[in-house]
Amino acid sequence: MSIYLRKHIRQCLINYWHIIALLLIILFVRFSCKIPVLFLDDSSKYFVPPQIIMNRDFFWILNTPNWSLLNRVISYYLGIIDANHLTHMIVLEKILGIISTILVYLIANKLTGGRRIVSVIAALIFSLDPALLYIEQTVMAESLFIFLNLLTSYIFLCLLTVAKTNTQKTLFAIVFAISLALTAFSKETGETWLYLILVALFVIAVVSFKRTRVYLSIFLIVFFVILLLRLPLMFYHCKQNGIFTTSPYKTANGVLGPPSIKYTSK
Repeated sequence: MSIYLRKHIRQCLINYWHIIALLLIILFVRFSCKIPVLFLDDSSKYFVPPQIIMNRDFFWILNTPNWSLLNRVISYYLGIIDANHLTHMIVLEKILGIISTILVYLIANKLTGGRRIVSVIAALIFSLDPALLYIEQTVMAESLFIFLNLLTSYIFLCLLTVAKTNTQKTLFAIVFAISLALTAFSKETGETWLYLILVALFVIAVVSFKRTRVYLSIFLIVFFVILLLRLPLMFYHCKQNGIFTTSPYKTANGVLGPPSIKYTSK
């Protein structure tokens, strides 16, 4: 190993020791012991075994309510067959928890003007939250939902602080819109989050219209990108159920959900 490389590594360790320590702590907390799988009664809304999907046709996923469309697609492609194979999903949720902690650090770092210690404390408080550690053990959509919310928030901060040229602002607005749309597909409450963000952007665009039209451009880009991403699903539901929405409902029976499924562990 050259002297220059050793000096460079040493300098990185000195400059980023707090980030390295943070990563080691959250890795130890999440992977130092056996990973239990907590399968709740509500979990069947977010996970459907591939056999049922394949028997009914893959598009059956789209024909059920928007109870974490992403979770179902992820479990389908991970090849999770039954409750005995759900460790893969839990590991994925823990990885999302680690990335979410990093995002909290980055968001805090931007909001505090680069105060690293404050950012590390904020990330530690978030990462060691008992509620967060609990939901990472369950077959639910919360870990994915939290990750996408934080990712969306960080991209929006970058849109406001990093993007300088019109091209950069357009690119960040498109990425922000994609992340926001995925957040809505990750959990049913994401729909409410999406509408609140769109309303907030519209209000900001109207209030600041005389002073600047930047926020109006951002709102229009975000609105139309989200609309383009959601239209295929809405047209599919309209064709199948006669309802132009991302989450079909049956007025007679309430929400048209997945079938009742019982999971057993060997």
